[in-house]
Amino acid sequence: MKTIKDDHYLFEKISPNGIHTFSSPDRFIAHWHRLGEILYILPGETGLTAPAEVIAAEITYELHPGDIIFIPGEQIHEIPDGCKGKLHGLQYDTDILSSHAEFLPYVSRFGHIALLKHSDQPELTDELIAKFEDIHALNSSGTRFKGVRSVSILCEAFMLIADYIDTKYSTDDSSSVSPSAILAINRVCEYVKDNLTKDPSLENAALYIGFCSSYLSRTFKQVLGISYTEYVNKCKVSLAISLMTSDEHSITEICYLAGFNSISTFNRVFLNVTGMTPGKFRKYNVL
Repeated sequence: MKTIKDDHYLFEKISPNGIHTFSSPDRFIAHWHRLGEILYILPGETGLTAPAEVIAAEITYELHPGDIIFIPGEQIHEIPDGCKGKLHGLQYDTDILSSHAEFLPYVSRFGHIALLKHSDQPELTDELIAKFEDIHALNSSGTRFKGVRSVSILCEAFMLIADYIDTKYSTDDSSSVSPSAILAINRVCEYVKDNLTKDPSLENAALYIGFCSSYLSRTFKQVLGISYTEYVNKCKVSLAISLMTSDEHSITEICYLAGFNSISTFNRVFLNVTGMTPGKFRKYNVL
């Protein structure tokens, strides 16, 4: 990874094809990445003289032993000084959730949770941390199919979180979406990823699954919590970022390779999603 002192951004060049575990250094400067991130302190941790701090989306959270913080992908966050080795974490490809139709109604609702406190939910946090620690152990082992096993354990963890959401928060509009419609939205997500460079329109996506465009637009927002256009733009920006990992292509070339039809649109959308222009992002975050 590469850190930049002046703008304090860090881009973690990690393959999204798995789950990556780590223990925190003394600090992480403010950084951005596509992967979702989970940070926690072991319930029996005694080495902290003060709560650990994590800043996410400009909100400061204090973590005590047994607490868990969930940071969605594409959210700028940082860890101030004083947490070396105390925070345990994992990063995961958010497609692990969105690729499973049964998780789709929860994707936006997972955003209800930022900090899960051990003092409020001791049994749940203990069970979740035990699963995260199992993933840590797998990743440092030579176990066969450890990647598959890690994904399975992470899905088990998110099923526990989904059950918690069902009991704590009132259901939203996504609960009224039929299972067949949820499966159709899953197919739409795959359609978008397969057709990014063809600039997939809402109308073509609706035709692909046999929905009218207005129904698809409404259902997509109900299930995923973002509009169809927002989803397409995020996928295009993710593709653009992957193309920036080398200097093979210019910014202009990347614009069109990622499915944008103009530099002005590319710059505007990229800035909206990442908080940085494409040129600045490449300058500060790509080796």
